[in-house]
Amino acid sequence: MSLGGLRLSAMAPWTLLGIAAVSALIRWRLCPDPTLAARITRVTTALRERARTVEAKAITRIWLTTRLGVIVLAFAAVATIGLPPDARGISINENAFLNLPYRWDTGWYLAIAVDGYHWNSVAGSTRQQTIAFFPAYPLLMRAGGAIAGARAPSGTRTRATFDRLRTRTLMAGWLVALAASYAALHAMFVWASAVTDRRTALASVALLSAYPFAVYFSAAYTEPLFLLCTLMAFNAVRTERTVTAGAWGLLVGLLRPNGFLVTLPLMLLAARNPTPRWRSWMAAVMPAIGMLIYSGYVWSLTGRPFAWMEAHAAWGRTAPRWDETVTRPLEQLTSEGLIGYAMAAPYQLFNAAALLLSLSLLPIVWRRLGSAAALLVVVMVGPPLLAGGLMSIGRVTSTLFPVFVALASVIPRRQLPAWLVAFALAQGLAAALFFTWRPLV
Repeated sequence: MSLGGLRLSAMAPWTLLGIAAVSALIRWRLCPDPTLAARITRVTTALRERARTVEAKAITRIWLTTRLGVIVLAFAAVATIGLPPDARGISINENAFLNLPYRWDTGWYLAIAVDGYHWNSVAGSTRQQTIAFFPAYPLLMRAGGAIAGARAPSGTRTRATFDRLRTRTLMAGWLVALAASYAALHAMFVWASAVTDRRTALASVALLSAYPFAVYFSAAYTEPLFLLCTLMAFNAVRTERTVTAGAWGLLVGLLRPNGFLVTLPLMLLAARNPTPRWRSWMAAVMPAIGMLIYSGYVWSLTGRPFAWMEAHAAWGRTAPRWDETVTRPLEQLTSEGLIGYAMAAPYQLFNAAALLLSLSLLPIVWRRLGSAAALLVVVMVGPPLLAGGLMSIGRVTSTLFPVFVALASVIPRRQLPAWLVAFALAQGLAAALFFTWRPLV
């Protein structure tokens, strides 16, 4: 990726190792005590002790059952249900399993990771373009591919070398997403334990993992990484670790178009910290800084800093009309009944159910988890709803961790298994739809 006259790249493992070595040397010169070895030992010891706890073992079992279970189910759906005729030629590898994560938006992330950003000035926002997708996840895919031995394409690349490059980069991105989903569950447990109790925290982790739209946590998508970074930023601001909060917040702003909005709830949290205000404020605004950094790059590429926002119109993200999004569906629901409406608009009903669940729990989030958590729900759901209606709203709700903590706090313990089973069955359906190229939007 070129940033002005500076080329940023990670083409081979030795490049990353060299950067790591230089960074370690600079850090040692600036802060020689404690040593890097001592810090690594302290961190690994803490991780081992945490992994031995009952809650950590339970989280690991939940993650293995849901995330890897969805992958097995997805492969079974591809083998039995099959793909639509127009999707059978969309692949990067002849191996059906290695091609499994290559679905929908993953193709855009992979294209950016392999070939960088491109801009067609003639088509503009009338054509789907790569600038609609933020750079953090594609860069991680590219770096992971470099570690896996992938090579950047050249003018003389062959089909075989290009397919190998894309396959290894895709696998690296898939592993990053799966690892982020596991880390996010631990971060969610830490946050939920601090604002409620450990039993409710563990129940919220289970509910989030079984949630129908958590299917994206088993895909090569940004949702698990976005959830992890947002939770880590919340945890760091809550414990007044401003540098850590700023680092995670910056990554949030570079991950997704709506990431910069996380600045608002972080500022609400920072306002309550007794530490020096300017440090807390600086940490809180880092998601917005991340968005501005990417906007600066887009400006150098297109001549307009917010062309990435305009580019979403090519996906149909425009302000919906009231009659299309509310009046007409209600009339159809009244005239045809729930079954008739479900047969006519199943995907819309699926997303509407996710939206209604999140909005119905918003007052509980406000009362029990605080105004910052409620504001996070509002700023994550509001803009997509106003700029696209129900399109992908279920996917948006999958990262609203306060909603699942609130749900866990109001569900009677004896009803929790029923909720988990219902969620898991719906997630199985979502997995079958998503991985067989059905439009789960």
